[in-house]
Amino acid sequence: MDKKNKFKEIALRNINIKSLSKLNLKIFLRNSAGILLLLVFTHLTVAYSQGRFELPFYDRGLNSNGGDSAPGHSSENGSSGSPAQRANDIDNIQGIINPDDLILSEVIPEPVTEAETGTETGGDEINAGEVADDDGFPLFSEEMKLAGFSVSDGVYGIYDEENANLIINNYKAEVNRILNENAVSDGAPAVLEVPEIPEAPLIYEYRFVKIEPGYEVPDTRVTALNMISKRTVDPMMDFFVIRSGEYEILCAADGKVITRDFSALNLEITRMRDSENRTVFKSLADSSYYIYDPEDGPRGSFAPVNFDPVLGNRGVPFMYPSYYGANGNNNRVRTRDSAGRRLWGYADSVTGRQVVTNIYNKTFNFSENIGVAYQDEPGRGNRLFLFNESGQNLLTSGGYYAPDENRVTTGHLGYFYFDHGLTRAYSQTVDRQAGLVANREVLLQYRVDSGGYAYFAEFYIPSDYIVKAYSNGMILLEKDGFYGFMNYLGEWVAQPIYIYAQPFFEGVAVIGLENGKRALIDTKGNLIAKFKYDAITNCTGGIVALYERNEGWTILNKVRRTIEIG
Repeated sequence: MDKKNKFKEIALRNINIKSLSKLNLKIFLRNSAGILLLLVFTHLTVAYSQGRFELPFYDRGLNSNGGDSAPGHSSENGSSGSPAQRANDIDNIQGIINPDDLILSEVIPEPVTEAETGTETGGDEINAGEVADDDGFPLFSEEMKLAGFSVSDGVYGIYDEENANLIINNYKAEVNRILNENAVSDGAPAVLEVPEIPEAPLIYEYRFVKIEPGYEVPDTRVTALNMISKRTVDPMMDFFVIRSGEYEILCAADGKVITRDFSALNLEITRMRDSENRTVFKSLADSSYYIYDPEDGPRGSFAPVNFDPVLGNRGVPFMYPSYYGANGNNNRVRTRDSAGRRLWGYADSVTGRQVVTNIYNKTFNFSENIGVAYQDEPGRGNRLFLFNESGQNLLTSGGYYAPDENRVTTGHLGYFYFDHGLTRAYSQTVDRQAGLVANREVLLQYRVDSGGYAYFAEFYIPSDYIVKAYSNGMILLEKDGFYGFMNYLGEWVAQPIYIYAQPFFEGVAVIGLENGKRALIDTKGNLIAKFKYDAITNCTGGIVALYERNEGWTILNKVRRTIEIG
């Protein structure tokens, strides 16, 4: 081979090597991109199944109250095992609930009885017109309304006829005893003083009933593309909205249509109530306030109301019921100075006498005869003060703090008010050398010793558990991504084996399993709605919306009637 051909052969070989290298590089990049896309898709699939994000074109209806995200996520460290295995390691006063059994057999816990779901009346027979679905929810019939049932935002509880009769009989016996002690015998001078009769106890019978709104709820999968992150059915205070295309249909709690184009009214629901506990609407045009008057016209009307949002703000921003933050002591009212400092105190509601000086950054309505206030402490936070009716601060030992009211979310439920003798706070440990402040979440419990001295002590929280919320006497606790409920007595009501849980609202709470199914429970741990729903909203204004992908939306009312004491 001559020298010229040899050089040509070498050049061609180099070109082939370069071409092959480029080809191998393209194949490598293409394969790497495929692997990377597969990893990303797998990660997103797992994250979606755990509820960490939502798809805009699929309305799974993540449970929220006023836009706050749900606290439930599965553990990431992989060391906790299945919920059932984890539950076996928990020291508890009651039997362990295996969530898998709840789905397959509904034997553990014991099945919800008809009385628990409201198909038994516990009083007058009102079965006419009731048609229950497979979860035992009867329709909210005219017969039920005539029997005294109406929508209520009160704290739900299963009606116990035996216990109710015991309370009634004890009350009647006490009244008879008082009357007999003050009876005038024959020949004795008449007694002019009328004996003081104790106030009759209030006994309620609660139920959950199904309603059929005056506007048909659209097929979620059809409208989801237009819904973005908004639910098709959205309870809001004492109302709910049905979203259909570009329209928002505002309905009363019982399903009556108020307007078929709520957005055209240019109003929004403020998540606040006025002094008469009516839901307050705000004009988006001029920031004026309105309430809905159901008696004005066939569909009611919106009437202007004199409302102060500063006084109307009850602390934690959520769709709160009428009892939340309401003044628990009619003798004491909050006051605010007029000198421009915007500082708060308490005064006697009758005489106007200042009981607690206006020196606090915020005071809250009395609850269980205790007034909560806080004062900004530079470098530390909002230091708590707990006052009795005399204006005496009962929190004399230890420094306890509360979050800034302007920064709180639904996750701060349990601060600022007492509920079954408990309120939330956090203590601080200061490392002056390192310049660090460590916060520790606590529950303060009101106690009275044998000598009548009132004081506060920290309520026992199991080791390594975090308080996520407190309401209706129920503590939402979290550890390693698992959630459960402990009541104010320190008893586990729902074992900490759930990957999803919301705080209790109006006596009921939503819990969820690893498979994404959710259920509704009461404060005793009874199942109200089974583990079959893909989404359940928090109860607000006595309204709960449940979504199951094959059945669509179900709207429930929490109704009650007062048991008359003869």
